[in-house]
Amino acid sequence: MNRLPMSLEHKIHVLEDAATVAQRAAAEFAALSAEAIRQRGRFSVALAGGSTPKQMYRLLAIAPLSEKIAWQ
Repeated sequence: MNRLPMSLEHKIHVLEDAATVAQRAAAEFAALSAEAIRQRGRFSVALAGGSTPKQMYRLLAIAPLSEKIAWQ
C-alpha cells in the first residue's frame, strides 16, 4: 500500500467551537508558512473567499501571527 509522507497524512481534529477552529487554523497556517520558507525559500497559498475563513484571516492579520508570517 502506498502511504503519504507523514507530513501529508490526513488528521482529524475535533474542536470546541468556531473560534477555536479559527485560532487553530491560523496557528497552523503561520507554522506551515514558516516551515515552507525555511525548507524552500518561499510559501505560496490560494486563499478561499466567503464568510467561513473570515475569523482565521482576521487572526492572521493582527499580532502576534501577522508578525510570524513573511507576507512579502
